[in-house]
Amino acid sequence: MHTFTRIATCSLLALLLILQGGCKKKTEEKTGSSGAASDSLLSPESKPQEIAYIQSPDSLRIAEKEIPAAIIWNYFDTTHQETFSKEEREVLSRDGFFIEQYPAQTTIMTDDMVDDYQELYVERDGQSYSTVPVFLSSDFLLHVFHVVFDRMLQNAEEKRFLPVLDSLTQSLLAATTSQLQTQAAPDLRSILARNAAFLGVPARLMGDSASLPPEAEALVTEELALIRGADGFHVSPLMNSREDYSQYKVRGHYTASENLGRFFKAMMWYGRRFFTLKSDTQSLQAITLSQLMERPENHSLWERIDQPSAFIAGSSDDLTLDDCAALAKQVYGDAPVLSSDTANLHRFERLAKEKSAPKVSSNTLPDPSDPASVERGFRVLGQRTVPDAYIFSELTSPRIGTDEQPRNLPTSLDVMSVLGSAIADSLLAREATVPGYTERMSALKKEFSDEHPDRWSQNFYLCWLNALRPLLQMKGKEYPPFMQGRKWATKGLLTSVGSWTELKHDTFLFSKQSYAEMGEGEDEEIPKPPPQPKSFVEADLQFFNRLVYLVDRTRATFTRMGLLTDEYQRKLALLFAQSLRLRTIAGKELLNEQVSEEEYDLMLHFAHTIDWTILPEERGDIIEDEYKQMALVTDTHTDAFGGRVLENAIGSPQRIYVAVKDASGGCRVCVGFVYSACEFTQPMDARMTDPKWKKIVYGFPSGGLAEREPAWERSLRLSPK
Repeated sequence: MHTFTRIATCSLLALLLILQGGCKKKTEEKTGSSGAASDSLLSPESKPQEIAYIQSPDSLRIAEKEIPAAIIWNYFDTTHQETFSKEEREVLSRDGFFIEQYPAQTTIMTDDMVDDYQELYVERDGQSYSTVPVFLSSDFLLHVFHVVFDRMLQNAEEKRFLPVLDSLTQSLLAATTSQLQTQAAPDLRSILARNAAFLGVPARLMGDSASLPPEAEALVTEELALIRGADGFHVSPLMNSREDYSQYKVRGHYTASENLGRFFKAMMWYGRRFFTLKSDTQSLQAITLSQLMERPENHSLWERIDQPSAFIAGSSDDLTLDDCAALAKQVYGDAPVLSSDTANLHRFERLAKEKSAPKVSSNTLPDPSDPASVERGFRVLGQRTVPDAYIFSELTSPRIGTDEQPRNLPTSLDVMSVLGSAIADSLLAREATVPGYTERMSALKKEFSDEHPDRWSQNFYLCWLNALRPLLQMKGKEYPPFMQGRKWATKGLLTSVGSWTELKHDTFLFSKQSYAEMGEGEDEEIPKPPPQPKSFVEADLQFFNRLVYLVDRTRATFTRMGLLTDEYQRKLALLFAQSLRLRTIAGKELLNEQVSEEEYDLMLHFAHTIDWTILPEERGDIIEDEYKQMALVTDTHTDAFGGRVLENAIGSPQRIYVAVKDASGGCRVCVGFVYSACEFTQPMDARMTDPKWKKIVYGFPSGGLAEREPAWERSLRLSPK
């Protein structure tokens, strides 16, 4: 008996179906070529079609009596085994899987999750063996991609972006200083002095100690003091507007080195500070600076940072200096702009105000009661409005709620609900009492329901979110029994929240944050090698299609931009090839077709195959454990009214047991690892950093996690033995 399920899948499915014998209908999903690099290995087709999957027969359902009594962890020492309790056997038979807390590693060789998978093997006589069937989770694949991308990005930021940003700043500062030296009019000198101060702040943050014009020195000193204090809102001495200086606290992967910290602070300045159209002085500052940026040598440097930023997180919805230069030319023509001509200046400001307002305010609103009061202004390298920040902004006060019943803090469930999670919908049912929440959520779901591939392929950020969407869907009878129903969809929610947290952590500098208000004996007999177990990969073909596309798009685009070293070319190429092979296996599992011994071997040794991609080659053999710990944290929203931030974090891995039954390997319990996710609040002036969070996660005994993890995640677990 067959059932036809419409599944939008991306390119390369034709290859999969050829490998499967070509007996099913072909389908491909156009994952989008807009902006894709020409050297991509993928060539998506335009029309999604239907593919037939075999409905999971009742014979693949597992009775409790079929569940093995125990798992033997070591073939060479059969006393090293784990007996399943009656409750565990019942759960495995009923739900098909359960999760248990797993102790955080005391010593890490490569990475928590990679190490955990590798510990399923036993080394003996130069060979690695396992009697434990491995379950390769989507969590594992997403985490490996995160680690490779995050360290590739760090390399690009430190080796490529920082020198370019420093050169651009120095060039603009030198030109501004030169203009200042030849300008006699006091009011116009003040404009140029303030520009020198605006550029002097990031110059000093990047370590330049060169002297500044005397008129700028005092302003720079005051700004730097507030940036170093990083303790919340103050009126900027230079920009005369409120600024959240806690945003300048170095966090994320930027704590890894001094140079990354310098880059972080300078980019935060350029990304957050803007020249408001409410001030004639700042409008003239923007026009003057934009003219300098139009010089070919400066514009070229600017593009070398702006274009990769656009690929990572999308185009800026703030007015750029390019916009400023175009408007200035429209108003002034080729005439000099730096003058006391207020008539043309006010015309310039009127035209600029006609431009669309940003979707997300990266600061508090001038009028907290009016969502439309977002200020317009020009930014040098404006942070991008990413979908989740937009969702958070739309689902917090003042856009919804009332003074008596505000909603100042969102939750990651808001994002997952918009992306299609029915589980998140049910968990958010209590929010229906907030005035306007239900209506705004419905509007957002409609807005994000667009399945046109160009919607989800515009940039790296959207491609990553698109890879998570299949994991949030409730699976039907065309999937293995353990993947059907609410409990697996809840596991998909955990996976998606964990991976989204890594995405936010990796890219938050480029995106806006929303605001609301043993030894062996010599004579020991060596037993014959054990039969290797039949492993299983999470059989979600949509997920694999989008993951493959994400890896390839990242590799191709960063290569085209000259940002990918040979090391990361090799690493992404391997991850692409291995993901493609696993995708083929997932297709066979969905069709209940025979998996080859070579494919089983690939799954069994996958962690060994990819472990070399995790650690940067330049760090050598001695790397501190903290660097290899997977736990991380990132603040995702600021509640300016309550003086707190929303923190999302992941801890060390959790272990998952999955009951599998198929034509190839019979009934077995496979073992793998999944994310642990936490969500909590922190005072605004105490935004959490990775080092501080890791001390909590890896403290022995580990403390402070239980109250930070959501109840729905705990529902997936059984009590630890």
